[in-house]
Amino acid sequence: MWRWYDFIPSGRPFKVLGLFLLGSYLYSSGYFEKTVGKVKTLIIWLVLGFGLTFFSISLHGSVASFSKNWGDIFSKFIHETGQISLALSYISLIAILLKRAPNFFLWNILKSYGRMSLTSYIGHSVLGIIVFYPIIGFSFFGRLSLENVYYIALIVLLFQFTFSVLWFKWFKFGPIEWVWRCLTYKKLFPIRNTKNEK
Repeated sequence: MWRWYDFIPSGRPFKVLGLFLLGSYLYSSGYFEKTVGKVKTLIIWLVLGFGLTFFSISLHGSVASFSKNWGDIFSKFIHETGQISLALSYISLIAILLKRAPNFFLWNILKSYGRMSLTSYIGHSVLGIIVFYPIIGFSFFGRLSLENVYYIALIVLLFQFTFSVLWFKWFKFGPIEWVWRCLTYKKLFPIRNTKNEK
């Protein structure tokens, strides 16, 4: 219950919205075509990511508790900036590896997973609720070790990888992406992948 009460004071909805907007900006600015696959870009994001993350740890702030002073806010800002920088470094690393080994089998899996990113995002939230919440789920919250949580996360990820690859054998869009597209354009788009039906 407190998790739901925590959403607005913690700023989580605004953080998630901000990340979506950042991704949208990077895409529209051509970052993923021109800049992301450069080694220099990878080094910059890695140095920033590790540097700011370790700096935030040295400030002894907490990202889990409410901010009580400007020091807490500064610590959270540094921590979040470091984490976003690390995420961008992972994207650069994948882009560089994609250039070096374009036929690696994992890329097709990630491509399918990325094509239904909104479905995957909402899907892993729903699966998390089923696993961890009481009444409507298995009520594992607070009852598992951190190691076991990692195993569950890996199982969820592998399930979503498999689901996305199989889904696109028969359909053009992810399920939620299709609904979003139809609502955005106020038009019913065909969802079946007719190429694979021949």
